[in-house]
Amino acid sequence: MEKFRPLAERIAGEVARKERLDRDEALSAAYVALCEGCDGWVRRGLSGDVAAYLESKIRGSCKSRTLDQVAPQPVRVPRYLRACGKLVESAARDITEATGRPPTEDELCAETGLTPERLRSIREACDSVSVPLTERDS
Repeated sequence: MEKFRPLAERIAGEVARKERLDRDEALSAAYVALCEGCDGWVRRGLSGDVAAYLESKIRGSCKSRTLDQVAPQPVRVPRYLRACGKLVESAARDITEATGRPPTEDELCAETGLTPERLRSIREACDSVSVPLTERDS
């Protein structure tokens, strides 16, 4: 395993430079992948080019680890989900204005024509995204 340590360090450095990410994180991932790769090679009794096998494992691990450092990209909310969310929001607003209190699930179902199960799944989906439902497509 010690024989392949320079390989792990070289790959970690390449990935860190190319992706402009933290070298220590990439190096940590490379060492873990090196250990796991050597163990897997021996345990499975593989034959062939161990260096190529380890390089693939190390490079994949470094890229995976360093991708975790990248800021998450915003989720694009599907048009259908936004439309359903707008329908529910509009119905809730109308009922609240008419009654002076938040609507019940039964009232929302009656107003929107949705089943209680569908209404709950739409609400759960809308709650799981951080993008406002009323945001327009860009």
